[in-house]
Amino acid sequence: MKRGLLSVLIMSVLTSSIACSHPWGDTSTQVLTITVGASVTEPSPWYGEVNVPINPILQWNSITAATSYSLQVSSTSDFISPILAITFPADKYVSSNNIISYPWPGVSLDNNSSYYWRVCVNYESSLLGSYSSGWMTSLFSTKLTGGYSNVIYDGNGSSLGIAPIDAHNAYPKGSTVTVMENIGFLSFMPMSKQGYVFQGWADSPSATTATYAPGDTFIIYSDITLYAVWEEDPDYSATTATVPEETSFIDVFICSDWEETPDYNIQ
Repeated sequence: MKRGLLSVLIMSVLTSSIACSHPWGDTSTQVLTITVGASVTEPSPWYGEVNVPINPILQWNSITAATSYSLQVSSTSDFISPILAITFPADKYVSSNNIISYPWPGVSLDNNSSYYWRVCVNYESSLLGSYSSGWMTSLFSTKLTGGYSNVIYDGNGSSLGIAPIDAHNAYPKGSTVTVMENIGFLSFMPMSKQGYVFQGWADSPSATTATYAPGDTFIIYSDITLYAVWEEDPDYSATTATVPEETSFIDVFICSDWEETPDYNIQ
């Protein structure tokens, strides 16, 4: 049997295996599968975690066969100017439960800030040489310290009633706010606008669609004004009275006997 050339087909750098085809003649093909290491999982801080210390310990699961890890931390998602960029051996910072625990070095992070961080696993192979997994990217926010914020409700052109006032002002930064209903001040005189229907709230006075419905929640970090959103009522029709152009007629009643005085004109 004539021996053909060895061809190596790399299907995708992100797949978990690489197929190597060996043609041994015209009709037969043998496939060798080589397992490639995966990206890290179980990051801590996890994606979206808040109130993280300004000297965090960055953790992830240890990967078998990894030779090193590359770690980056940045205040922006593009990682163009990372705060931290380091590569260290895979057997360093490994805890007894097979977790990598990297202690934060140097200058502390800022409070009240968000940071992106990512980890890449590096491998060495006699067949493939040096290669890496894809980046595992996460995001966390440091502790919120001091300061309070308020929610202001604005009638945004209402013709009657009073905008509600949030009795929970001032909120500590990072608190959860529950959006109020159109209940007016102390549940007295809900707002209304002639010819319109209340739809909800938005953070722009020119909004035509409500972005916050009563009962919605959000995290507050700074003062915010929520404006009422009004939509035209298709069932509304204004009734107008027709008054003669030259003469106005007023019926005058005498309270003593409630008799109507006839033909009292104002010229």
